[in-house]
Amino acid sequence: MRLAPVVLVLVSLVGCGSREPAPSSGASPDPGRPCTAMACLDEGAVVLRYDAAHFRTGAHHFEITADGQTVRCDAQLTSLTETVFATCDGRAQVHVGAETRMVEVQLPGMPGVVGATAEVVEGRFHATITVYTTPASIHVVHTIDGAPHADRTASLTYAEHRPNGPGCDPVCQQGRVELEGP
Repeated sequence: MRLAPVVLVLVSLVGCGSREPAPSSGASPDPGRPCTAMACLDEGAVVLRYDAAHFRTGAHHFEITADGQTVRCDAQLTSLTETVFATCDGRAQVHVGAETRMVEVQLPGMPGVVGATAEVVEGRFHATITVYTTPASIHVVHTIDGAPHADRTASLTYAEHRPNGPGCDPVCQQGRVELEGP
């Protein structure tokens, strides 16, 4: 299934930092190169990837434990061609559904202008779980319609992330692990 083409401008405001964006001084170590002023959050993320045999629509519930704190998130997935954000009761974010990839498209009536659209990857699904801290590990229990679906723990390592370029503030920590199947 193809989605309607859209022109995308991507600005990443997450990817590192505490729950409050780290301040940016805008100062650059190289006086000839200015720094931008994008904020960032510290974060740890686990991506659970599924094939068609291990995924379905329904009520998706997640219990996420990191640093001794448990957050619960719920999402209702009604179509295997959508991705939805869950409602969480704490400092976490979950989006679950079809995997997509970005593809270039010629914009109609605009010769030479290229845009991008999200295209569903047939038979591939994901649950991306993000917590806004830097835990050593994240434990995720995923149920669909009350039935156990996945129970996984991932150990994370973190790397420095500078959204405004080398030598520019702020500095945040980002870790991500991708796991296949339940």
